Amino acid sequence: MVRLKLPRKREGDQILLRFPEGSDLRSKLQTAAEKDGRTTTAEIVHRLEQSLERTGSPDDVLEVVLRIERQLQKLISASEPRR
Repeated sequence: MVRLKLPRKREGDQILLRFPEGSDLRSKLQTAAEKDGRTTTAEIVHRLEQSLERTGSPDDVLEVVLRIERQLQKLISASEPRR
């Protein structure tokens, strides 16, 4: 009796992804995946997870920068010699 080898069933949802015509995005992803020892799919999933984990809107980031700037100004003022 001959047993047919069936393809491995892959877990998870599948989506079709189209890259813009003329884009080298696919080759960049493949290169990055090889460098990090991942499949291209794993690289895409990894990068999507990273981008979704980032918190903070641009306004939140701006507020942090402005707060740091105010603190630096206070430090500079405190370190200047008084006349």
